[in-house]
Amino acid sequence: MDLDTFVHHLHFDTDKAKPIEHEADWKDAPLPYKLYRRLPVFPLKLDVPLTLENDMPITPNLDQAGYFLWYAYGLTQVSHSVYETDFSPHSGDPLFMNRRVVSSGGALYPNELYIYLKLNDLPEGVYHYDVLHHRLVLLREGNYDSYLEQAVGHRCDFTKCFGAVLVTTMFWKNFF
Repeated sequence: MDLDTFVHHLHFDTDKAKPIEHEADWKDAPLPYKLYRRLPVFPLKLDVPLTLENDMPITPNLDQAGYFLWYAYGLTQVSHSVYETDFSPHSGDPLFMNRRVVSSGGALYPNELYIYLKLNDLPEGVYHYDVLHHRLVLLREGNYDSYLEQAVGHRCDFTKCFGAVLVTTMFWKNFF
């Protein structure tokens, strides 16, 4: 199938965009959150202010970085729903969904945030933003300025930055 036909099917005739009679293997579905185990964690403040100060410092502290992460990708509410679409024993069981600041089709949230930080409040290194627990997980400690500079084609001097946010996407989540 050529690209134009695929895009047309994807937007206007969605039944033709997926394989015929394909059933999703829900036992192999991805978890709603990326979790790292047995790594150092740095909890972030849970009392996020409803407004941010206008006179934020150029280099934030850990609390302010946590506020930024919550505003950018944090959990905002828990939604409870009950679907009674069939007569199985599990019909009518509550469905709990966590809502985030960003929109996501089907609340699948395929993006993950990784943060390279150089703050006084925590070790310098690469962190994963654990949305479920609102904390940072230290993946790799150290200074990675030269690696990031090389990754962006030497268009930014990371020695003058306090950090960088890296967004990754797991497209497999969208399949479910």
